[in-house]
Amino acid sequence: MKSEKATTEILKVGIWIRVSTDRQVRDESPEHHEQRAKYYIDAKGWDLVKTYRLDGISGKGIIDHPEAQRMLNDVRNGEINGLVFSKLARLARSTKELLEFADIFRRSGAYLISLSENIDTSTHSGMLFFTVLSAMAEWEREEIASRVSASIPVRANLGKPIGGQAIFGYSWKDKQFIINEEESHVRKLIFDIYLRTMRRKTTADELNRLGYRTRKGALFSDTTVERLIRDTTVKGERIANYTRTGTGKKRVVLKPKSDWITVECPQIISPELWDRANRILNEQKTKRAPVGRRSDYLFSGLLKCSCLKKMYVKNARIYKCLDCGVKIAISTIDEMYRGILTEGLNEGRLTGLVEKLRIQLMDKQALLSEAIADKAALDEKLERYVGMAIEDTITVQHFGMYIKKLGKESVPVQELLKKLESEIDSQTRRIQAFEEHMGDALFLAREWSSITYQRKRGIIETITRSILVGEKEVSVEFSARLGSLDAQEETPDLISATTQMSFFHRRSNKSAQKNYLQDPKTIGEHIRKKRIDSGLSQADLGKILKVSTDCVTFWENNRSEPQIKYYPRINLFLGYNPIKFDENNFRDRLRKYRYQNGASFRKMALLLKVDASTVRAWELGHNRPSQEKLTELDRLLAQNSH
Repeated sequence: MKSEKATTEILKVGIWIRVSTDRQVRDESPEHHEQRAKYYIDAKGWDLVKTYRLDGISGKGIIDHPEAQRMLNDVRNGEINGLVFSKLARLARSTKELLEFADIFRRSGAYLISLSENIDTSTHSGMLFFTVLSAMAEWEREEIASRVSASIPVRANLGKPIGGQAIFGYSWKDKQFIINEEESHVRKLIFDIYLRTMRRKTTADELNRLGYRTRKGALFSDTTVERLIRDTTVKGERIANYTRTGTGKKRVVLKPKSDWITVECPQIISPELWDRANRILNEQKTKRAPVGRRSDYLFSGLLKCSCLKKMYVKNARIYKCLDCGVKIAISTIDEMYRGILTEGLNEGRLTGLVEKLRIQLMDKQALLSEAIADKAALDEKLERYVGMAIEDTITVQHFGMYIKKLGKESVPVQELLKKLESEIDSQTRRIQAFEEHMGDALFLAREWSSITYQRKRGIIETITRSILVGEKEVSVEFSARLGSLDAQEETPDLISATTQMSFFHRRSNKSAQKNYLQDPKTIGEHIRKKRIDSGLSQADLGKILKVSTDCVTFWENNRSEPQIKYYPRINLFLGYNPIKFDENNFRDRLRKYRYQNGASFRKMALLLKVDASTVRAWELGHNRPSQEKLTELDRLLAQNSH
């Protein structure tokens, strides 16, 4: 019960309104709380001075919120000497904060009035009741949190989502954990490259060079590669319930392993492959040094015959292709490589290339500054129109018209900003990589005779993309990182050199024409056959198809398949489409159109004004388009049937 003293002394009061979520804002109307408080204030004859509102704010910790601080400053300054609120939980849910509020009000000679619980802190009994009820409010919050925590392991055991997005290579769809077809082949590729190179950074560099990016569009790093190799989901064991929300600076904290839950999920790779990769990672961590390719010979694992088969050391004197018999002496290739490195490297030319690339970078940065200025001008216009609308100096119709016009103008500016920022970031990284490799190559050329074998081998692995031994020549292509740098007049590889030779031996009973399958099945086998028949190197074909040499290598070795955007150029090169389609099958006709035009699901969806998932479902036969869409599709596919 309220004291008479409180009733007569309280003259200036404020109303406190807080609801936790947007749903409560809708369901528990703040206006309803405010009206109820006003009725009470009018009945008591008090003066309503101010109203404090916190919509959609949790009561777990609100004392530092700007609106709460405004209210407390008003109490301390005597602007109000009483605060009315609908119920205790609307003020705050933390016992500590509720008692802090009460203490501040008591020291300021002000009062807290809760309508639902009939609490008035001006009395001893009211203060006691306030303390007890606030403790119960905190208990309720902790009880809810406890029930939520207890339900997480149950949901995890059932394979249901418990928050957070699926790891790269997987997706949640209709509460089912499934393989993401667009990302899963990258997960496989990570293991393929890592098991071949046994280096995390090299793996990341190859992925980036092939054009792959993380889900957020960032470049792959050695840390990302290690995390994806360590992750057990890829071998069919998804770990759930292993983290919790941390305190302070630690946003996420690992739970004890006894709380972790392992759930079966679809596999992307075999457990044996996962074990091999992780065994290498563990060895590298233990020894604090890369395991790498162990060899007594400088170019083991790097030297390939023109048929693309590796050459092996025989009799400790020569490298030999076991498939077609090409040979070269160990001492000869050592001398040739050193000669190409020493004579072919021109520090002035390389420095000029870097300078040229930096000028290109500055040009893009200047364009970015202009685009930022354009965006600022559009933002200023938007603020001006909003101000005019608030002041009622323009009609709603005119405001809508101006905003629509601004929206159209801002789209190309936003797209240009995004494009330039991406290009600048990419080119900056590539220039840094180029300078790093250039320094390594120049150091190797200068110090060839004095540095250790291990150091020499490490630099050669870093700066050398390929060494191909042909019938009459040896081709050395340096710096795998640099092939994708954007210099139009001159490709900024450290050097791509060919040396003519006359002392190779080839068995006449084995023709180069036998170095591919006569009856190719995969797209890579078709590409390899046509390339060899045309007398082209992989580098030559890469230029024709506008891809890197590594892309061609991976396709021909069936390590990966071309992205759909490359198929039109591939079909043009082959002179035919190697994929067979059933013209009487709607799904095949749709697929044929996409492959002939290099149209991804997203591009096709934009063309048809539907979602990409809808096009995918049509092609997979999960559902069929409406009659209207079917007619539109028939017209589109008919145009492409020739």
